[in-house]
Amino acid sequence: MRGTMDIIHPNQPMEHRFVSKVPKTAELEQILGGLPDIIPHWDQHINWFGNLVPALVVANNDYRDPIQPFNYYATAVWHYVSRAAGHPSATRITGPVVILTGDDEFMDSLLQS
Repeated sequence: MRGTMDIIHPNQPMEHRFVSKVPKTAELEQILGGLPDIIPHWDQHINWFGNLVPALVVANNDYRDPIQPFNYYATAVWHYVSRAAGHPSATRITGPVVILTGDDEFMDSLLQS
């Protein structure tokens, strides 16, 4: 089982981690600063080769809270991916975002957890 966890913090470079197991909720809470919430219509991500691959994307449950810092990069990617899937979004994302992608075994385990 192989996967990647890309972490996008507002106004910081993206952090890329290779993972061999699905992260636990507590780990995601620590990264996100709150309970993880799946971002709707963001079920694909652009990999390093420019291809769209299956993904699960989470932010903290206050990811639309205007008090948190605006996440420009995450919002731009979300708008691109959601438009490509026929779900245009006018909402902006605030706070950190975690993008999880991986092989079939990783993605199956992710969806079951």
